[in-house]
Amino acid sequence: MKTTSLNGTWRLLPMEEFKDRYPEEGWLEMDVPSHWQLHPDLEFHAGKVVYKRDFSFRKRKGKRYRLRLNGVFYRSTAYLNGQRLGENEGYLDPQRTFTS
Repeated sequence: MKTTSLNGTWRLLPMEEFKDRYPEEGWLEMDVPSHWQLHPDLEFHAGKVVYKRDFSFRKRKGKRYRLRLNGVFYRSTAYLNGQRLGENEGYLDPQRTFTS
């Protein structure tokens, strides 16, 4: 099975509530894996944080793909190219979402 690591620099946007769309400005950068509260600008943030990462992906017909998030701190909803893949809840448990 081929894997692609998404470790590295991600963009983070602190929010009070999640939305359907987010502004282009105001994003912070942080290396992942890590916890967003380790970012100096988010140390005292008490809301939610959106993570965003651009990467190359080309879907091939007849293939099934899995996105594995190894250490999400409690709750996540994963999207790929605007398509909702799924959501999960649980402290630092690996979370998997699928697309076909």
